[in-house]
Amino acid sequence: MSGDPRDKRPTFDLYKVDYPWIAKQTSKRELKGAYKALTDDGGFPDLLKACVKRLKEVDPKFKTFEDYNNYTPADEAEANDDVNAFLAEMAEADKKLRGEENTKGTKMKNKAIFEESERTNKGPTEEQKSESKTITEQDITSPSSPEESETSAAFIQQQKVESFGDLGTLFKSNSVENVSISTENISYEVQSKGAQIVVLQLDKFENFADNPLRLISEFNSDFNVKLSTLDGRVINTRDIFFTPTLTDQADSYKLLMTASISTRQSIVFEYVFPKQGYLYTVNLKTEGMQTLLNSSILPNFSWKTDAFRNSRSIDYENRYTEYLSLIHI
Repeated sequence: MSGDPRDKRPTFDLYKVDYPWIAKQTSKRELKGAYKALTDDGGFPDLLKACVKRLKEVDPKFKTFEDYNNYTPADEAEANDDVNAFLAEMAEADKKLRGEENTKGTKMKNKAIFEESERTNKGPTEEQKSESKTITEQDITSPSSPEESETSAAFIQQQKVESFGDLGTLFKSNSVENVSISTENISYEVQSKGAQIVVLQLDKFENFADNPLRLISEFNSDFNVKLSTLDGRVINTRDIFFTPTLTDQADSYKLLMTASISTRQSIVFEYVFPKQGYLYTVNLKTEGMQTLLNSSILPNFSWKTDAFRNSRSIDYENRYTEYLSLIHI
């Protein structure tokens, strides 16, 4: 059942609003509350005009719904200037990210944002099609040499450093070599980027080629933990660079892979490799990260691996198997 909207309890005390109150009022919040209440009531048009006039004096940027529908040429020019300034700023930022500070800038065309019909009715020009095609081809073209691949990877890593700002130190490359650990049964190799195991070899086993049996090698494994920050960013540990600390304990090797933001803030992977047996453990710890990480979102662990073929196929076995038939007479 619906009634008169004016019968609803107002969120603003309209009875205190009069001409003297409006004239001496300096609070934007109070005036905006009065404006909304008077608009919803609709019974005091003159008082509403006085409120709008005073509100624009206190807050020159305030606009009513009618103001947005009745823009002037000056408003249009100001809006276009704001848009063009924003585009120029984004173009400059893009040049810095791409390392093109010294290249010639292109003159941007000023297009009025109010000419929507003209833009929608016209399709892309030949120049735009050619430009789009060139960019697309550049995007999908893979590096033609290892040097180009390394340069591309370094550029992507640098973008991560700049985009994460206060957390950018986590993604700065270091020159730390891989850590090698050998136990009675297994040989391990852990790299600084991502704190990932890049080699896991079973020393007492061999594959069909009589070589040591490797379960992880040649980057066939991807171990990652996604951490969420309080401001909505996502950190992938596979992209972080860690510093190792190896401790030789009585019955195991303890490896701490630490990525530090400051002396009191860090992300740590703790590996424990037993000197006998095949089961190792890994734990993720954070220190002093309460003000950065969102504890209400649990870390997302993922481990993907492509297993190597370490034995002959059934076709190979069948092809070279000898059948011996014994006949008793």
